Amino acid sequence: MAEVSISSKASRASVRGPRPWLLMCCVVVVLLASYLPVLGAPFIWDDHHLIERTPLVQELHPLRDYFGESFWQSDDLGQGRTYYRPLVVLSLALDHHFYGDSPGGFHVTNLAVHVLSTVLLFRLLRARGAGGNAAVLGAALWALHPRLTEAVAWISGRTDVLASCFVLCALLAQARASLPRRVLCAAFLFLGLLCKEVALAGVAAVLVAELSAPGSLQARLRRTLPAVVALAAYGLLRFYASGIAHVKPYRGTGPVLPTLAAVGHYFTMLLTPWFPNVQIGRLVEPGIAMAVLGCSVLLALSFWGARRARLVRAVQLGPLALTAVGFGLVLHVVPFSINVLAADRFLYLPLVGLTLLLTPVLESVRRAPLVGGVAAGLALTFGGATFVRANAWSNEVELWSVTYRDNPDNRFLACTQFGSLYARAGLFEYAYSLYRGCTVPRASQIILVNNGASMLARSGRYALAAREIQNLEPTARRPAILGVNLALFQTYLNDFASARIELARALQAEPTNPGARKLAEQLHKLEQRRRRLDALPEGAPAIERARLYGQLGLAVESLRHWRLACASNTLSRSDFEEGLSFALAQGDAQSIEELWHSYLARAAPPTPRLEVAQQAHRELVLRLLGWWPASNLKLLAFPD
Repeated sequence: MAEVSISSKASRASVRGPRPWLLMCCVVVVLLASYLPVLGAPFIWDDHHLIERTPLVQELHPLRDYFGESFWQSDDLGQGRTYYRPLVVLSLALDHHFYGDSPGGFHVTNLAVHVLSTVLLFRLLRARGAGGNAAVLGAALWALHPRLTEAVAWISGRTDVLASCFVLCALLAQARASLPRRVLCAAFLFLGLLCKEVALAGVAAVLVAELSAPGSLQARLRRTLPAVVALAAYGLLRFYASGIAHVKPYRGTGPVLPTLAAVGHYFTMLLTPWFPNVQIGRLVEPGIAMAVLGCSVLLALSFWGARRARLVRAVQLGPLALTAVGFGLVLHVVPFSINVLAADRFLYLPLVGLTLLLTPVLESVRRAPLVGGVAAGLALTFGGATFVRANAWSNEVELWSVTYRDNPDNRFLACTQFGSLYARAGLFEYAYSLYRGCTVPRASQIILVNNGASMLARSGRYALAAREIQNLEPTARRPAILGVNLALFQTYLNDFASARIELARALQAEPTNPGARKLAEQLHKLEQRRRRLDALPEGAPAIERARLYGQLGLAVESLRHWRLACASNTLSRSDFEEGLSFALAQGDAQSIEELWHSYLARAAPPTPRLEVAQQAHRELVLRLLGWWPASNLKLLAFPD
């Protein structure tokens, strides 16, 4: 009898198939394989601003400092952003403390949090009554969704990844009804809010779930108290750090057309998950077709909701709130600092809500094995598309090349980022040609003119750079960043009186502009350095002039004197490395090569840090020169 019993148990086990946790281990393996390319990815896009130019990230500070500052401390873009995400900044600072300037460690953290969120979603689906196979499929489809690649593969996308992870923790804690669990849930919501505002969708889900649960109204309101306290605490902390957030007013169309167009874009993105993009729609030109589609989607959802409202179970109201509020926060109902209508990373948390809502569909796997096979096949196609996209995120040139190719009618983002790459490589003429030749909407053209003027200044043509901005129409010179750059170019020309006038105008137009305030603080020091430079005797060492020119921002003159200094036999190894480091950061490609060969001839062998930096620079130059023919742009000579 025992043998028969054992045999029957084994037979039933073989029918049931692998245990769910074994299947989840397989999902995690596929997930890690799909994102493997990003472990060698560099800092990309906003990463440079957020990591390399944020003091709280570059060096660990007392804990209170992280909760007393807004997100963008070093806002080079001059947009005056007032987002509040202290836990993200703290996590980046910890990464920098352990990994230094190596991007790989930052990517490991992003991927680890994404894996943890996948496991949490699996547990949450199980806690909500989904079968093992259904929970595994739901977690796999979400984790491998190609549209989530932007949030995971991009270090700056950590805001969505961390916030969503804490929201999942909160929902899992809420699944067991008890006061300690509700307090824990509220604590997780508070932590999520400190990562990104999208966690408000988690707060809405928890409040709706508690209010729709059985019990008297008084009891239900009492159950919401921990979440309400967490929300109030977050509001007070945010006000203390950032004050009242300022948003950009809409111009022309108002909020209705962008909101409808955004709905249309998100609907299209859900239907075509295999084609992620970093530039989806134009806020300045929302597009009538997408607005019509968005209006149709909203009408269809309203009609469906009116017909099916009675069939919606109370347990589905929380996920419904999570999805609706998650999408609602990024529909441009309230204007915020972003130039696109929709973004892949914004789907990260709303897709959690959709996955929870689709649990009954996933449950049909038990009754129809074919559905399970289709879902598993879909997950595998997601994994393949995610691997391809992760590979693009591992190479800046490849990422912006794909963006440039896939957006022929809207190349502003690709042009600005490619221009930054060419400038970083010291290929200033290519960057200038890109800015002048890229076709973008008129509103965005001002930024490209400003960037082109910066390339003229980087090449030593300071008067021409100033004239580029001065020749703009007066009505077009509204952005404060133009006045800041014009004032900076005038300091290069040793015209500090005109610089002060332009800077005053910029501050009058935008008193909180960080670039204007920073230059205003430094202007007197810059003038003192200029006087000191002009007072140097004719026989002063070239290295002294090189350093002073560098401190004034006059890179061309500084590099000329660095070359003179390197030609002598008086420089120490550390002086050589100082000059080469300056060239790698500010110089043109030719000067970098000249100083590198001089360094090898006089101070070999090179230090590993400089050798890696030089090799990376050379590879970047080769990749960019290789891409240029595909742009179909004409290389322009600098004007005289």
